[in-house]
Amino acid sequence: MKPERKSFLILDGDRAVGRHLADFLENVFAFEVEAVTSVESAVQCLEKQPYDGLLLDRGEDDGFRVLAWLQEHNRTDPVIMMGYGADWDLLAEYVKRGAADLIGKPVQLSELERTIRWMVYERETQSRRGKRRPAVISILVPRTLTS
Repeated sequence: MKPERKSFLILDGDRAVGRHLADFLENVFAFEVEAVTSVESAVQCLEKQPYDGLLLDRGEDDGFRVLAWLQEHNRTDPVIMMGYGADWDLLAEYVKRGAADLIGKPVQLSELERTIRWMVYERETQSRRGKRRPAVISILVPRTLTS
Protein backbone atom coordinates (compact mmCIF):
# COMPACT_ATOMS: atom_id res chain seq x y z
CA MET A 1 0.00 0.00 0.00
CA LYS A 2 1.36 3.39 -1.01
CA PRO A 3 1.81 5.91 1.85
CA GLU A 4 -0.47 8.93 1.84
CA ARG A 5 1.15 12.10 0.48
CA LYS A 6 1.79 14.84 3.01
CA SER A 7 -0.12 18.07 2.57
CA PHE A 8 1.12 21.62 2.92
CA LEU A 9 -0.65 24.98 2.91
CA ILE A 10 1.13 28.16 1.82
CA LEU A 11 -0.18 31.65 2.55
CA ASP A 12 1.65 34.43 0.75
CA GLY A 13 0.06 37.63 -0.54
CA ASP A 14 2.30 37.46 -3.60
CA ARG A 15 0.78 34.78 -5.84
CA ALA A 16 4.07 34.27 -7.76
CA VAL A 17 6.05 33.68 -4.55
CA GLY A 18 3.41 31.28 -3.27
CA ARG A 19 3.45 29.34 -6.53
CA HIS A 20 7.27 29.22 -6.57
CA LEU A 21 7.34 27.81 -3.04
CA ALA A 22 4.53 25.37 -3.87
CA ASP A 23 6.45 24.10 -6.91
CA PHE A 24 9.51 23.62 -4.73
CA LEU A 25 7.59 21.62 -2.10
CA GLU A 26 5.85 19.53 -4.75
CA ASN A 27 9.11 18.73 -6.55
CA VAL A 28 11.42 18.16 -3.56
CA PHE A 29 9.02 16.52 -1.11
CA ALA A 30 6.16 15.31 -3.35
CA PHE A 31 3.75 17.15 -1.05
CA GLU A 32 0.24 18.01 -2.08
CA VAL A 33 0.37 21.81 -1.83
CA GLU A 34 -2.36 24.43 -1.70
CA ALA A 35 -1.12 28.01 -2.19
CA VAL A 36 -3.46 30.84 -1.20
CA THR A 37 -3.15 34.62 -1.01
CA SER A 38 -5.54 35.56 1.82
CA VAL A 39 -6.27 34.65 5.43
CA GLU A 40 -9.85 33.88 4.48
CA SER A 41 -8.75 31.36 1.85
CA ALA A 42 -6.29 29.81 4.29
CA VAL A 43 -9.01 29.39 6.92
CA GLN A 44 -11.35 27.83 4.35
CA CYS A 45 -8.64 25.28 3.53
CA LEU A 46 -7.96 24.61 7.22
CA GLU A 47 -11.65 24.05 7.90
CA LYS A 48 -11.62 21.23 5.34
CA GLN A 49 -8.57 19.32 6.59
CA PRO A 50 -5.50 19.30 8.82
CA TYR A 51 -2.14 19.87 7.14
CA ASP A 52 1.25 18.31 7.70
CA GLY A 53 2.69 21.82 7.53
CA LEU A 54 1.86 25.46 6.90
CA LEU A 55 4.12 28.11 5.44
CA LEU A 56 2.70 31.52 6.40
CA ASP A 57 3.78 35.00 5.41
CA ARG A 58 3.47 37.29 8.41
CA GLY A 59 2.81 40.31 6.18
CA GLU A 60 0.06 42.55 7.53
CA ASP A 61 -0.34 40.12 10.47
CA ASP A 62 -1.76 37.44 8.13
CA GLY A 63 0.38 34.75 9.69
CA PHE A 64 -0.61 35.78 13.22
CA ARG A 65 -4.27 35.72 12.26
CA VAL A 66 -3.94 32.15 10.98
CA LEU A 67 -1.95 31.17 14.10
CA ALA A 68 -4.73 32.61 16.25
CA TRP A 69 -7.30 30.57 14.29
CA LEU A 70 -5.24 27.42 14.79
CA GLN A 71 -5.00 28.05 18.54
CA GLU A 72 -8.72 28.83 18.85
CA HIS A 73 -9.50 25.52 17.16
CA ASN A 74 -6.90 23.51 19.12
CA ARG A 75 -5.08 22.60 15.92
CA THR A 76 -1.52 21.30 15.94
CA ASP A 77 -0.64 21.78 12.26
CA PRO A 78 3.09 22.70 12.24
CA VAL A 79 3.73 26.27 11.10
CA ILE A 80 6.69 27.98 9.46
CA MET A 81 6.40 31.79 9.49
CA MET A 82 8.01 33.94 6.79
CA GLY A 83 8.85 37.62 7.11
CA TYR A 84 11.47 40.35 7.01
CA GLY A 85 13.13 41.93 10.00
CA ALA A 86 14.43 40.90 13.38
CA ASP A 87 12.12 42.62 15.83
CA TRP A 88 12.68 41.41 19.42
CA ASP A 89 9.11 42.18 20.49
CA LEU A 90 7.84 40.17 17.56
CA LEU A 91 10.28 37.38 18.42
CA ALA A 92 8.91 37.32 21.98
CA GLU A 93 5.39 36.97 20.59
CA TYR A 94 6.44 34.05 18.39
CA VAL A 95 8.09 32.38 21.38
CA LYS A 96 4.87 32.76 23.38
CA ARG A 97 3.13 30.94 20.56
CA GLY A 98 5.76 28.19 20.49
CA ALA A 99 8.40 29.43 18.02
CA ALA A 100 11.20 26.93 17.56
CA ASP A 101 13.64 28.64 15.17
CA LEU A 102 14.52 31.84 13.33
CA ILE A 103 15.86 31.82 9.76
CA GLY A 104 15.52 34.26 6.87
CA LYS A 105 13.33 35.64 4.09
CA PRO A 106 13.56 35.99 1.17
CA VAL A 107 13.34 32.26 1.61
CA GLN A 108 16.52 30.42 0.74
CA LEU A 109 15.23 27.13 -0.64
CA SER A 110 18.05 25.09 0.89
CA GLU A 111 17.23 26.56 4.33
CA LEU A 112 13.54 25.90 3.80
CA GLU A 113 14.31 22.31 2.82
CA ARG A 114 16.35 21.73 6.00
CA THR A 115 13.63 23.33 8.13
CA ILE A 116 10.90 21.18 6.60
CA ARG A 117 12.96 18.00 6.93
CA TRP A 118 13.45 18.83 10.62
CA MET A 119 9.76 19.64 11.04
CA VAL A 120 8.63 16.38 9.39
CA TYR A 121 11.11 14.41 11.52
CA GLU A 122 9.89 16.12 14.72
CA ARG A 123 6.26 15.51 13.81
CA GLU A 124 6.85 11.83 13.05
CA THR A 125 8.84 11.41 16.27
CA GLN A 126 6.03 12.99 18.29
CA SER A 127 3.47 10.75 16.58
CA ARG A 128 5.46 7.64 17.50
CA ARG A 129 5.56 8.86 21.11
CA GLY A 130 1.84 9.59 21.04
CA LYS A 131 2.36 13.32 21.56
CA ARG A 132 1.15 16.14 19.34
CA ARG A 133 2.09 19.72 20.00
CA PRO A 134 2.08 22.74 17.74
CA ALA A 135 5.36 23.43 16.01
CA VAL A 136 5.97 27.02 14.99
CA ILE A 137 9.15 27.94 13.18
CA SER A 138 9.82 31.55 12.25
CA ILE A 139 11.70 32.54 9.12
CA LEU A 140 12.99 36.08 9.65
CA VAL A 141 15.93 38.08 8.30
CA PRO A 142 16.94 41.71 8.68
CA ARG A 143 16.33 43.57 5.40
CA THR A 144 19.96 44.78 5.43
CA LEU A 145 21.11 41.20 4.87
CA THR A 146 19.02 40.84 1.73
CA SER A 147 19.77 44.20 0.10
